Amino acid sequence: MVDSLRYLKTVGEQVQGAFLGNKTILAFQEYMEAFFEAPRVHARDSAQFIRDCFDFYGTEMVQKPSGPVRRFKLFDRPFDQAATLQEGEGGAPVVGQEEVQNAIYRILSSFVRAGRVHKLILLHGPNGSAKSSLVAAIQRALEDYSRKDAGALYRFNWIFPNERLVKGSIGFGDKVAGPHAVESHAHLEGEQIDARLICEMKDHPLFLVPRGERQRLLLEHARPGADFQLSAGVLEGELCHKCRQIYAALLQSYNGDVLKVLRHVQVERFYVSRRYMIGAVTVEPQMSVDADYRQVTSDRSHGALPGSLQNLSLYEPYGPLVAGNRGVIEFSDLLKRPLEHYKYLLGSIETGIARMSHFLLHLDSVLVASSNEKHLSAFKEMGDFASFKGRIELVRVPYLRRIEEEERVYQHRLRETIGKHLAPHATWVAALWAVLTRLKKPVGDRYKGDLKKLADHLTPLEKARLYDDGRAPDRLGNQQARELKKHLQELWRESDSYPTTRAAPAPRRAN
Repeated sequence: MVDSLRYLKTVGEQVQGAFLGNKTILAFQEYMEAFFEAPRVHARDSAQFIRDCFDFYGTEMVQKPSGPVRRFKLFDRPFDQAATLQEGEGGAPVVGQEEVQNAIYRILSSFVRAGRVHKLILLHGPNGSAKSSLVAAIQRALEDYSRKDAGALYRFNWIFPNERLVKGSIGFGDKVAGPHAVESHAHLEGEQIDARLICEMKDHPLFLVPRGERQRLLLEHARPGADFQLSAGVLEGELCHKCRQIYAALLQSYNGDVLKVLRHVQVERFYVSRRYMIGAVTVEPQMSVDADYRQVTSDRSHGALPGSLQNLSLYEPYGPLVAGNRGVIEFSDLLKRPLEHYKYLLGSIETGIARMSHFLLHLDSVLVASSNEKHLSAFKEMGDFASFKGRIELVRVPYLRRIEEEERVYQHRLRETIGKHLAPHATWVAALWAVLTRLKKPVGDRYKGDLKKLADHLTPLEKARLYDDGRAPDRLGNQQARELKKHLQELWRESDSYPTTRAAPAPRRAN
């Protein structure tokens, strides 16, 4: 018989050990010690963090008929191999689409070099081409990466102890271990705290260091180089409106003693989560705004704040832009929304600022949107497209055109849903049919000489086999076969200039 008490004690010890080992709650001094140990981990903006996540899971070279191409392993979702996710959670690996993966990585690298996120990444392609699956894989990778030591993320809260503790303790709060420790309220237990104010924007704890000193600190210890760059947001960023009010009021109350202000700071590690909308948010094309605010100083717990703070009008922002800060925000089917509902993105993309009635939101997020070709074509005809054009990076996500890749999608889906033996070649036949519906007749006028004749006479099945494994039609001679294979890349890229807007009659899937 299992001893329930012993079992619960074992679980409790494991949870507490993980809590302490992950450095979940830190005083500000402890956080600075962690910064000095790994400055580059704690000096990243969202673009650098996401690019580091791509690098963390590594790459491999995939051989295709058109040549080798780099594939990022995070899209294989190695962190989900031992887990069974419910359908709709995006648990399937992303099959193919290596060109799209590399395009996203190049854009992230351009953000890192520029020191800020200055464009929206718009994935466009037909329905079922894996646009949402690509973003879901990135968000899921960020969830796993944020739980690794290399992916640690921190925010901070404001802690205000109760009156009995303040009057009864000689040190005015807990002390951080060490001979030269600074007093802190960060590790006080629940009954010792009257008020705990969180930062909804998940502000970087380094923002509590004055800007000039912060810049000197980062340049000296993070040492930017070819593989790491300091962003303008981390170098020049400021506290959010609410935290700035609290910081200023406490600094005035303590007559400029910043160490007394910092003892109210509790640094907290947070983890990216799609389910709880922390650093990974998907905005559906609903008819509502993406951020708002509400006054919180009328809350009963705020009556316990020090007198110097009780006269402040504190507001807390909320909404997808706030929840997704310090991570990635996906605007699903963005162009299905009325233009007025995303026109604010014009300014927000360029400046990183969203304007509220009483204050500004300074955003540190990578914005990714998706759209089908029909809505994008209509959007290009609108007068406002010229304003968006310079603020958008278009990434085309085409249908899969290789039978082998399409078959892998069906095999994964059928294993999930059927769980029974299938007739031989059933998935291959389905994949072949789906690919054939997506192919267009080659445009012979684009080519010269013998290649023009070869392209004109390619049948749909011959073209599908050529794309799949580089196999030239058996009817061709050796010289003609070599000529066709030599220009396979041109044939593959041929349709890039005229993407289809017709949804192929293939089974719906998320690959």
